[in-house]
Amino acid sequence: MKRTLLGVLALVVLAVAVWVLRRGPQGTPPSAAVAPGQYVNDSLGVGMLLPETPGWVFRQGADVPGGGVVMAFYADSTAARGQQASVRVYAHPKAAGASLQDIAQQRREQLAHVFGVENLDEVIEKVIKNEEVDFGGRPAWQWQGVTENVAVAGEEPKRVMFMLLTLEREQNIFEVVGILAYPARPTPADQQTAQALSQDVNFILQSFQVR
Repeated sequence: MKRTLLGVLALVVLAVAVWVLRRGPQGTPPSAAVAPGQYVNDSLGVGMLLPETPGWVFRQGADVPGGGVVMAFYADSTAARGQQASVRVYAHPKAAGASLQDIAQQRREQLAHVFGVENLDEVIEKVIKNEEVDFGGRPAWQWQGVTENVAVAGEEPKRVMFMLLTLEREQNIFEVVGILAYPARPTPADQQTAQALSQDVNFILQSFQVR
């Protein structure tokens, strides 16, 4: 069983571990050009795309659970036993005085509270990335990790992969938060679904645009 867990973890890691390094400077098209599956916020200068996989949808503004500007999430629960995937975008005005590392640490603390611990590292089994990277010619902070098996009320144990990107522009500090949850004891079908969802999350993360 441990080998099976490591196998699905490896598939997910391979699909998403290098997503930030492949991004370059991008602009956002005008709102009039927005097509289905595309999100553009001209006032903030950000944009994002959905994959072609059925089941992915956008929520915007007040409809984003936990706050944020927009969330892309996988809504087809009938096709993924216990699997959940989403990418959220947050914007923090720079007037608040927080640094990239401050925002990243605040997000880690918020995620830790979800698991009922003080420090997220208490439930993280593997850290994949924790470093400053270049995003469109400017510094950004990337953190990516996978939890150990975690208990979920009324459901089978899961593993959760977090992909956090924090980047700075003139007016705002942006966060892009990718989350992928999948069964800790996956069937072969679960492994295929986890791999497909990780590729979808990877696509959305790579599509993120900021000017």
